Amino acid sequence: MKSLRSISRGVRSFAVAIAVGLSVAACAGSAPDDSSEGAGAAGTVVGTWGDTARSMPHLILASDGTLTGNDGCNNISATFAVDGTTITFDPFSTTLKACFGVDTWLSAGHAAEVDGDEMIVTNVDGVQIGTLTRA
Repeated sequence: MKSLRSISRGVRSFAVAIAVGLSVAACAGSAPDDSSEGAGAAGTVVGTWGDTARSMPHLILASDGTLTGNDGCNNISATFAVDGTTITFDPFSTTLKACFGVDTWLSAGHAAEVDGDEMIVTNVDGVQIGTLTRA
């Protein structure tokens, strides 16, 4: 018969393994789909969009489907997917600094379209909220 202590240790180990597995699954993003041609293809969206100077909105899209950036006040990170010419952002994780007088429009970004050297950013309702120029 197993002791209560060894059963408890086994349950704890199992719980930790489940928690680690769920954390890894939650962090996994979908890499951009680079099978499509045109302005929305993953190779065309990867790079820096906007001005990376302090207090300026910008996004940096990586080839692994992750993005980082700043909304002019708070740091942003997320994953993204490319479908044709549409870039869809997963919900942004952001810092929560208070910056008075700063328009943090980019933090409401949900999707974007690339038109030449401009990224047109829209909110969850599909309304254009701003543009970022390729750096």
